[in-house]
Amino acid sequence: MQEKSNLALLKEAELLFHQIIVLDLTMRTLEVDKAKLNVLKVSEPLVKLYEHQVKKMHEEMIEVKRALGKLGGKGNLTATNEGEIQVYSLLLRGTIHTYRYMSVVLKNHVENELLKRFGLPYRKNPYESDDGNKDEYRISEAEKEK
Repeated sequence: MQEKSNLALLKEAELLFHQIIVLDLTMRTLEVDKAKLNVLKVSEPLVKLYEHQVKKMHEEMIEVKRALGKLGGKGNLTATNEGEIQVYSLLLRGTIHTYRYMSVVLKNHVENELLKRFGLPYRKNPYESDDGNKDEYRISEAEKEK
């Protein structure tokens, strides 16, 4: 079996770690919002929807963490706050890599993840990609069936 290059390994670990960060923040957001649903008249279906999504995201996060562990990585989900910037660290095969995210960028990623999870149209990438497809939208599987 051919060994992955260090750069390819790091890129794959970065993508997995980014996915873990977004899933973690999305789950926390849903938990906070779920607590505020009690004032609604029809809160029970929404609470169940939130709980179902959190459970699915938790299971997915376990799988992504497992994949990151197979690469020899472990992420620290406790961000260091530097004003409007959140700093996360990834330990990958004995080397610590730090990643800085602006808070608004993380918020946009969480909103996009929620759109995807609730079956609404979402952006493939909330920010312009290298190929210039900044306005490319994806339609969820639920929307395709309609």
